[in-house]
Amino acid sequence: DTLNVNVPPSPNCAYPPNDGRLTTHAFFVPAMVTGTENEFDRLAHLLFRVDVHDAMSSTRQTMVSDVILLEYSRDAKEVDAAHSFYTAPNRLSDPPCDENGDELPMLFHLSSDMTAHTLGTPDKARAMREWFHKLDESKKGCTSVHAETDE
Repeated sequence: DTLNVNVPPSPNCAYPPNDGRLTTHAFFVPAMVTGTENEFDRLAHLLFRVDVHDAMSSTRQTMVSDVILLEYSRDAKEVDAAHSFYTAPNRLSDPPCDENGDELPMLFHLSSDMTAHTLGTPDKARAMREWFHKLDESKKGCTSVHAETDE
């Protein structure tokens, strides 16, 4: 349920964010997670060994899920957390440009709650398609931003 309008990976995916350390980009929600192969392997082993009762107690939850275990891992400093997403696509300016007229990076986590309550539809797939097309069209009013590399 991640809507990526215009954020490309680095050339050949050679430059993972945060120097390859496992990072969730929507705080501890696994909407987008980056890291090296070794980091994902490290997390898999870490989650296998987690004391589930400790994780529930420290996050004040009565169940576990991928979200709860990532929150627990973030609190234990085992996983880095960033906020790389905009809150909601309907809160962007139109056109979605910064103060210089440059296209903003557009990446959204469209949770079921957001699509139902913020965007007004329970049909997540339809909302994602509609917002992708709407933002893709709207960004034409901005200057495209391109990264330059030696490749």
